[in-house]
Amino acid sequence: MANAGTESAAIRHFSCPSNPEDAIISLKPLIGHGGLAGLKLQRLKIHSISNKMIVYFSTLFIIVIVIIGAISYRMSSHALEEQMILDTQKIMDQAMINADFYFSDMKTPMIMIARNPNVLNILTNYADAEWVDRLSMQRILDEFTQNINQFKSYIKDIILVSRNGVVYNITLADEISRGFPFLESEWMKPVVGSDKRGIQFVTTHVSNYYVGAYSKDKVVSAVLPIEENRNVLGYVVCDINLQKFSEIFQSLSLGSGGYIYMVDPQGKIIVHPDPRKIGTEIGGELLEPLLHDRTGSFKMTDGGEKKLIIRTQSKVTGWLLVGDIPYAHITKAASQNRTITYLILAMGVLLIVAISVIVSRQITKPIKALIDRMKKVQTHDFKTREVDYGHGEVAVIGQRFEGMVFEINKLIQDVYVSNLKQKEAELKELQNQINPHFLYNTLQLVKAEAVFGRHKEVSLLITTLGELLRYPMYGRNEPVELQEEISYINKYIDIYQRRFRGKFEFTCDMDPKVSRMRVPKLILQPVVENGLVHGLRETKSGGRIDVRISCSEDGSSVEIIVWDNGTGMTKEQVTQLNERLSAEQDDHSIGLLNVRQRIQLKYGPEYGISVRSEEGVFTEVKLTLPRENGDPAANH
Repeated sequence: MANAGTESAAIRHFSCPSNPEDAIISLKPLIGHGGLAGLKLQRLKIHSISNKMIVYFSTLFIIVIVIIGAISYRMSSHALEEQMILDTQKIMDQAMINADFYFSDMKTPMIMIARNPNVLNILTNYADAEWVDRLSMQRILDEFTQNINQFKSYIKDIILVSRNGVVYNITLADEISRGFPFLESEWMKPVVGSDKRGIQFVTTHVSNYYVGAYSKDKVVSAVLPIEENRNVLGYVVCDINLQKFSEIFQSLSLGSGGYIYMVDPQGKIIVHPDPRKIGTEIGGELLEPLLHDRTGSFKMTDGGEKKLIIRTQSKVTGWLLVGDIPYAHITKAASQNRTITYLILAMGVLLIVAISVIVSRQITKPIKALIDRMKKVQTHDFKTREVDYGHGEVAVIGQRFEGMVFEINKLIQDVYVSNLKQKEAELKELQNQINPHFLYNTLQLVKAEAVFGRHKEVSLLITTLGELLRYPMYGRNEPVELQEEISYINKYIDIYQRRFRGKFEFTCDMDPKVSRMRVPKLILQPVVENGLVHGLRETKSGGRIDVRISCSEDGSSVEIIVWDNGTGMTKEQVTQLNERLSAEQDDHSIGLLNVRQRIQLKYGPEYGISVRSEEGVFTEVKLTLPRENGDPAANH
């Protein structure tokens, strides 16, 4: 079924719009070039005032909050770093105070020994005394010193050294090598050759003067000259337990990777967490800044790692307590502060964007309402509505726009009524044109039957023809029941079957529920004729036309299917035909286009006609109508 039949050719000029809004085609010059589509509302959506306000407000406030956040972060981070350095410096100072306490506390037993008369007597007379007297002297020393170091765990040993060779150790069980030249030792020479009185502290040295297990230990010593009448009789040497001080320093927390060590004024390491470094000297870039100023802190890079060096000097020994801290520990709090700052900034940005969206929407709400109204008008919706445009200039524009829409709608209605009257006249003309043509073909058939003397056939043909001619005349364009339309089609088919005997068969299957449904008159005749003239044109025999009428699955509409087993169409032809049926005007398929226009004019654009076909197999035309418009069963 590609084109309408010859008997429907006059429908070519019948193209009534499916609804009043279609009449806007005639008013495009009134609206403007390209219609309302020229407003380019899609671009307005992208570049809308609302979006611009959101972007501008958000950008402005985000820049402000980022600047404030950056300044706040730098200030707070600097303050946190300074506080961390200050707190660490306090820890170091307290550690040095604790160490100085021990250094000062060891003076008491050393002074007690140096000023004891028995000690002075032993140092003076021990070398010349008999062995019995020496035993008596040692017993006196043992009795005097047995409790002198009972509660001084940081003292490793106390040794008496005489100028005449007397050597005696008080604390350790290991014996002192009696022949060890204490006074000639490198670590003792600065003390022996010094005119300084009082306790002097000797830096790290090996305790190789023991005979036993302690001969390889590294120690530092406090040395006090023993004098009588300003003559130096000997020395009290107090070896300090470095392990004790190492434990004290290691108990202090300087963060991950941080540690404390002690050096003398020449940079020689006295106490260190790594025992292998005790007794070695500090080198490289650290030595000069470390010894340049004995207190305070400085930053340096060691092996690519940034460090903070904090030092404080002992008031007792003059040694330096050094804290070696990875700078990452100092900046850890600043990093946490940075994370918090970022979170606050992110929350602030989200809050600003949200506020900007709310404010801009409130400001642009009337404008958006006007744009939405324009979009509806663009889709031919000219119904008058109450729209809240707010107050101010936008409200004035909205009111003027509504007035313009009202005037356009009025013009459309005028054009629509005019077009409708024109289409009604064209339909009457069409009916008058169809009848003479069909009458001529039928009369030719009557003539043929009369020639052969078939009087009964002539009578039936004339009766049927009279009923067909009377059907379009009564009621004019008023809707008819579907069963009446089918009765008309049966008569129409009957005449065709008499003209082309044996060429085709016709069946009609209609759901009784929809038999009384009212439809536009002559809605099926063009479709059936299309199947006869085009579908079965090449068929000599065995042709078939079926009409099936039923409700849709949901019962809201009625489907009328006209099916034939004629020549059919290719997929391309079917596609082209459906596209032409969707067009407003077309020079082909006029009968089917007229049917579609009449259906949509009465029921709306959601109803109409569709075609599907397979070449050489079949063609099917489906009409879709609303059931509730005239079907009594649908209303009960």
